[in-house]
Amino acid sequence: MKQSRAMSLVESIANVVVGYGVAVATIGAQAARLGVTIDVAEAVQKGIKPDALRASVLNQLAAQGDAASITVVPPPKSAAPESPLLAAVKRAASAAKPA
Repeated sequence: MKQSRAMSLVESIANVVVGYGVAVATIGAQAARLGVTIDVAEAVQKGIKPDALRASVLNQLAAQGDAASITVVPPPKSAAPESPLLAAVKRAASAAKPA
């Protein structure tokens, strides 16, 4: 059976619309997993391209990363005595040194 040109046009338009919807929905789901809130319905309504929406998510993540405070704290010094094994190794090493 042969498909008419009009039906080919309808099919290609449907493919574009479905592909756009899947791309935007996927980006919305990934953004939600990363803790970024985006309004998928608003993005579809405004006709925002998936690349622009993805860039927006990445910019929001970068802004969150820049805002996060990073504190470096050295580990506490151990007040525990030297282990017996380490002490024995040090004694053996000093006894093996030629004078």
